[in-house]
Amino acid sequence: MSWIEKRIRDEGPLPVLGFQAEQYTEASANRPPVHSPPLGVEALREAATAVEQEKEVLLEMIHSIQNSQDMRQISDGEREELNLTANRLMGRTLTVEVSVETIRSPQQQESLKHATRIIDEVVNLKSGDPPSPRSLVCTAFAL
Repeated sequence: MSWIEKRIRDEGPLPVLGFQAEQYTEASANRPPVHSPPLGVEALREAATAVEQEKEVLLEMIHSIQNSQDMRQISDGEREELNLTANRLMGRTLTVEVSVETIRSPQQQESLKHATRIIDEVVNLKSGDPPSPRSLVCTAFAL
């Protein structure tokens, strides 16, 4: 049993997302997979994205405070104390890792690699010497 299943079983609904522990029964675990993710999964993905964005905002705020003009106008003791606090907060913020994994079939994985390769080549076109039209056609059709 995963940590989230234990948490749901022990503590009941997740208040932010509105899940109910009853949704996670043995019977629901044995259902065949569906093609679109359940609303709860999508809500978790959105929450993870929001946490990642909040982390970035916090890091930017801490960095801007450390480099602000106001830091130069306070006493050395206060500046040192603020820097220690900022460094501690920065360290704690950096320990937060959010990961959303998208499970893909082998065909989807291959299509993603192909699309990424084409995008990389378009970016290279803008920044470097253009390749020959033949090589572009060969790449697009993976010849």
